[in-house]
This record gives sequence, C-alpha cells and structure tokens, in this order.
Amino acid sequence: DDPTRRGKGFALQYGFRHLAEDPPDVVVIIDADCLPEPGAIEVLAGLADRARLPVQARNLTDRRPAVGPVEAVSILANRVTNLVRPLGLMRLGAPCRLTGTGMAIPWPLVEEVKPAGGNLVEDMQLGIDLALQGHPPLFCPEAGVSSALPDSHRAFASQRTRWEHGHLRTAIDQSPRLFRA
Repeated sequence: DDPTRRGKGFALQYGFRHLAEDPPDVVVIIDADCLPEPGAIEVLAGLADRARLPVQARNLTDRRPAVGPVEAVSILANRVTNLVRPLGLMRLGAPCRLTGTGMAIPWPLVEEVKPAGGNLVEDMQLGIDLALQGHPPLFCPEAGVSSALPDSHRAFASQRTRWEHGHLRTAIDQSPRLFRA
C-alpha cells in the first residue's frame, strides 16, 4: 500500500524486489481479476523456461456474455487484438506484445528489465524493452487466461480511456527508439 506509487508497474517492481531474495526460475504474472485455464500456468512457465524468452498466453475478455452492443464490439476487438493478431505474428515468426496478464518471464530477464512504474501500459513498455534487448516475447495460444469487462459503464469507459491513452503515449514515446533499433 503506497499512496504515492500507484499502479501495476509499481506493484510489479515491488513484487520483483521481494522475489529477488530467493528468485524463481520463471515469474508468471496473472491479474487478480483473471482466471487461468487448467494447466495454463505450467504451460507458460515451461515454455518460458525452455525458450529463455518471455511468453504471453491467450488473454481474452469473454468470461461473461456481452451486455449490449458496445461490450460485444469490445469483446470482439479484444479477440482480434489478443488472439488473431498474435497468431498471425507467430506464423510470421514475429514477436507478440505482452498484455499484462498471462505472462511468464524467465528470472534472468526480470533482472535485466524493470517494469515502468508509472506507465499506464507497463506491459507494452516491458515487451518493448525485452524485445530491444534481444528477448522478443513468444505467443502461447495453448495457454489461456480470461477476464470479464468491468460491470459498470463508468469503469468500462475509464479502463478503455486509460488503455487508449497509455498505448498512444507509449507509441509516441517509443517510436524513435524502435525505428533506431
């Protein structure tokens, strides 16, 4: 509990510092509002350990049916972004992006790259940092995590706005670095 350092990036930094006392081979990150499919954690950790690369599970928001057309479109967009696109990238031999949950990262890579504390899309930044250091994330469609969209329209709109602004800010900030690489 730290009122001045709020957000998932800061929580990950804290967790990683705690784990450093007795580090695991692989760190698996699953948000509290997500449910892993049976065996997903083992599949993710095993692939990350064997490949020595970060691994991203299939991460979908379809745990409950859509309530209305806006949610239906959002669930469909999530499926395209977090399943169709990474499958296509995988077939092309390209890395995928990290989505913040359903991620497995070998400990030596955790030590190399620290999560961006105040970044609204710390997962996107973490994936960029790892890829630029020669550790492009792999997609693992065999392992899945699922969540539900926020129940209230206000929470849904707030989350969506935060993600959109975070993605745009990170894209603007990181494009020069990515082009140079």
